[in-house]
Amino acid sequence: MAISESMSKEVCNERQTQFKEAAVRIEKDLEDQSLRTTKLEQLDIKMGTILEQLVKDTAANTNKIRDLEMKPGKRYDAMVLSIIQWLIIAILAASKTGLFGK
Repeated sequence: MAISESMSKEVCNERQTQFKEAAVRIEKDLEDQSLRTTKLEQLDIKMGTILEQLVKDTAANTNKIRDLEMKPGKRYDAMVLSIIQWLIIAILAASKTGLFGK
């Protein structure tokens, strides 16, 4: 029984050593996972900030494009208004000078 008993202690000690080594590896893995999680959370915050900025920039660019697309229409409206004003001035001048007859 002495051999069996010493064998059992040897096996028990070996298993305890293996368990301790496994526990150290698991603890290191948990620390690594915690570090990765922290980095992912920071990245998530940065991505959210970048996304918000992109949304704002897209809205601003959309407004600029809309303004540029409307610019020719605004020029045309200004030109028509100017022509009408000159026609009115010409008609008033002609009526004052008697070009239309009395």
